[in-house]
Amino acid sequence: MPRVRWATKFIRSVAQFGSASALGAGGRRFESYHSDSYLLLVMKKDLFSVPVFVDEVDLTKIVIIDEDMKPTFRSGVHTSLRCDKKIPQGTIDYLSSIIAKNINTLGVEYSKLEIVELWRNRYKETDWQEPHIHAFSQWSFIIYEEVDRSRTVFQNPYRNSVHSQMPMYKDYFLEEWFPEFKSGNMVIFPSFIEHYVVPGGVGSTISGNVFIKMWWET
Repeated sequence: MPRVRWATKFIRSVAQFGSASALGAGGRRFESYHSDSYLLLVMKKDLFSVPVFVDEVDLTKIVIIDEDMKPTFRSGVHTSLRCDKKIPQGTIDYLSSIIAKNINTLGVEYSKLEIVELWRNRYKETDWQEPHIHAFSQWSFIIYEEVDRSRTVFQNPYRNSVHSQMPMYKDYFLEEWFPEFKSGNMVIFPSFIEHYVVPGGVGSTISGNVFIKMWWET
């Protein structure tokens, strides 16, 4: 009831003086403009967010055995992607539980979560990776194994639209995210998010892809 009285008083004030400004719930600012009998209240909303999860893992529970490393991607960084290796079921179960704990907060029901690929990336100081996505999966993840700090840069999926149509707002729209992760951190993100790795770091990361099977799929 107090909010209704406040709103009524505020609108009457605007109608009398032509314009006004006030703080709403949570500190949001409402701007009001009055022209003749037309009253406009403006409230800004940020839409189309992308969920990214950050967690910590026990590196001793993540085991990749007898893996072959070879130059991969255009950058030639050494990885075990699509190479012969053995991954204990305990490692898969442990990582699956962490991923499920995070993505289940979105409230989407599914029948199965499957890690479809898991590999190690080993970096020298001059190594890098070009911008890329992880195709044919729904979620991807990076575990920072032996790093001084992370070198991954994540890119806004609609950054090109900002560049072409709204460059004057580049400071408002976050175009890239360059987080500072440490060893033991894990980031889980939608596989369509483009990302790349800048040079300067020495160490290793573990990457993987996750396929979500829905309840209606056989």
